Amino acid sequence: MMDATSIAPGDRLLTLRQVREIVPKDKATIYRWIKTGNFPAGYQIGPASVAWLQSEVTAWIAERLRKPPT
Repeated sequence: MMDATSIAPGDRLLTLRQVREIVPKDKATIYRWIKTGNFPAGYQIGPASVAWLQSEVTAWIAERLRKPPT
């Protein structure tokens, strides 16, 4: 679980739309990846609102860039 001390000062929350601008996949694919543990889960920030930490999405991308193609 995330707490306020684990968020870097320059980090920001991203909406699903913003995540999809960075990772150009549809909503269903992103949520499928989350379910299988292949994408960072978002954080519930309201009754019907989810957001992702930009640093976690960026780290996910960096990890994929370091892996050799299969």
